Amino acid sequence: MSSSSASSTPRDGTESDGESQRSSAAIANENRHVGLEGSQWHAVCTLSRLRREGRVHTQVDGRFVSVLYDPRPQSGSKAPVIYCLDSICYHMGGPLTTGDIEDIDGIPSLSCPWHQYKINLRDGSRLSRPVTFEPKTRKPIPGKWESGPKCVQRIHDVRCTADGQVEVRLTVESSQPVLSDKYAYNSRAARNLTIKGSSSEQLDSSRPPPCVMDYYNSPRNFKRRLCARQSTIGN
Repeated sequence: MSSSSASSTPRDGTESDGESQRSSAAIANENRHVGLEGSQWHAVCTLSRLRREGRVHTQVDGRFVSVLYDPRPQSGSKAPVIYCLDSICYHMGGPLTTGDIEDIDGIPSLSCPWHQYKINLRDGSRLSRPVTFEPKTRKPIPGKWESGPKCVQRIHDVRCTADGQVEVRLTVESSQPVLSDKYAYNSRAARNLTIKGSSSEQLDSSRPPPCVMDYYNSPRNFKRRLCARQSTIGN
């Protein structure tokens, strides 16, 4: 769905201040160029709903994506920001977008509830920091947080129309592969999300999806675990 009256950048939903927001993909596109000619904008929810619920998980052309509303003022602007990215974590198919939004050294990030991988919401890179050890005590000394050299979680364009609709445009055309593409259409992994149009029941996001558990419980892996257990008991 597209709208000729839509602005190219999202807004905070108020008419009094006139402050405009930049989409997350607009920021990321400063360092990447994606051919989006002919791509469509899809309405996913109203701005009022997004502000009320904080995030919306949905499907766009079969791809599982999430729209997140960050109410915290960003540097240089009084307006909050709307982000859109692949819902399922690139690492092991976890429910990334059910995690908490954090500010890490001024970088808005999302922390996956499974393994606490932290994703930069601006460009989809992973945040990490080196750890060194004090020579005498071997006490760990954490370094400064830094974004990785490449995007691992695909970021999508998002905007708010003049009539208060939040629209999403996928950034998959003519672009380089991203690691999160692996799980982007995986309906089994997405069962840990609350998807638009599905039951309102909140699914358990504290454990791996069936596709991961199926591998763990496969006969081959079960035999390995059984042998390991017998070996432990024998010792």
